Amino acid sequence: MEFTYGSTLIQQTTDGGYIFAAGSDSSDNDVTGNHGDTDIWVVKLNETGEIEWQRSYGGSDYEEPRSIQQTTDGGYVFAGMSYSSDGDVSQNQGIGDYWIVKLDETGTIEWEKSYGGSAQDIADVIHQTTDGGYIVAGNSTSTDGDVAGNETEFLTGNWIIKLDGAGEIEGQQFHARGDMLTNRLYDFILTSDGGYMAVGMVFYLDPNTWQPNIDFLMLKLNEVGEVEWEQTWGGLDYDSADAVQETTDGGYIISGYSSSANIFPHHGEVDAVVLKLNSEGGIEWYKNYGGEFYETFNAIEQTPDGGYMCFGWSDSTDGDVGENFGTGDYWVVRLDSEGEIIWEKSFGGSEHDASFGGFVPTSDGGYILIGETESNDGHVPGNYGERDVWIVKLSAENMGISDTDNYNINLYPNPTTGIINLQTPKPIQSVSIYNLMGQKVPFNSLNQENTSIDISNLSSGTYFIEVILNDKTIKRHKVIKK
Repeated sequence: MEFTYGSTLIQQTTDGGYIFAAGSDSSDNDVTGNHGDTDIWVVKLNETGEIEWQRSYGGSDYEEPRSIQQTTDGGYVFAGMSYSSDGDVSQNQGIGDYWIVKLDETGTIEWEKSYGGSAQDIADVIHQTTDGGYIVAGNSTSTDGDVAGNETEFLTGNWIIKLDGAGEIEGQQFHARGDMLTNRLYDFILTSDGGYMAVGMVFYLDPNTWQPNIDFLMLKLNEVGEVEWEQTWGGLDYDSADAVQETTDGGYIISGYSSSANIFPHHGEVDAVVLKLNSEGGIEWYKNYGGEFYETFNAIEQTPDGGYMCFGWSDSTDGDVGENFGTGDYWVVRLDSEGEIIWEKSFGGSEHDASFGGFVPTSDGGYILIGETESNDGHVPGNYGERDVWIVKLSAENMGISDTDNYNINLYPNPTTGIINLQTPKPIQSVSIYNLMGQKVPFNSLNQENTSIDISNLSSGTYFIEVILNDKTIKRHKVIKK
């Protein structure tokens, strides 16, 4: 069985290929060298998805990856947790430790270190810093060992450590609110001001009802890890933030899920959620998406036109979800700058397909997605047994503005040298044009009658015309500019 659980488990490499990490207890087919129980499985792919090399790392107990990154020397570093004290793991200080491993470009271990105390410690995200060291963010319940700042036993807090290039601790910060039983980080990014932004969840008992509750946790930190501002958001049930990205206006876009029906009308039992913050943590807008059952967004990226790409998974076949191939699918949703859906797509087979591994944009304007699958049909080309890692590469054409059902919209001539005539069944509200990278491009004019546009200023190539009708329905059509 292979699985992925983490916001940064895949990355495009400088040679155009990809590096990913997953948990694996296998020792056959693509996987070799299992040390016992579950190992951290690291795989280097070429640009077409073929395996160049793969290795398993761990000891006789349980290891789990949460984050991997290519380093400036051409090697790699990964972060996760380890319960072992043998094999590749030199020591263990408690139940589970942060485990950080530095690899060379072929996957050979250059150094590995465990960090933590006598309780549970889980590293979730690692980034290389400009000084050649590393910043690691995760969660700790320890009050001893390497962990400084947690004085409350059984309290889970956010533990951030700064390492030098050899893995030695240079500094650390521990963040926790004492009135919250659990403070957890799921995503952690470097921000343009040299600081950091972290999102996750806080678990607590409502002081009025003593009912358990979970809210979004959002922390803005300065360059040394001190809190600049803190924000929580949520309703009367469970709400968790899984991913964050800084936006071009200096704010933040956050994705996750919500089951709190008092915040907004729900489509079903759990909805995917997107929350937009300004630079000071003020809420600008929030929206929920989904169908009758369970949806979540565990990754989000801003697009060049100011909109957003969301990646998650869905169990539904109604509401915002157009189709479902099995018990759970990958779900990709493109939003405009205000959070309105432009289009959505599901990918999967007849069994359960879950996407807890994140996605990243690629140099060709597309995206690479990682998750796990139990299917052996539909979009899934094969299955080796039980649960496998499933990686999907989406093209720039699919991720920009794709050629979809055009609702009887007629655009002609196509190809064209400049003028395109528009015939639609309903009045046109607006027209936009995107290139294959998903970038919005200027065009000369839309005539007063909204029946033709002039694109003679555009260079030759393929474009997508986005037509918004007066009922807010958005339709797209591919055109060729000669």
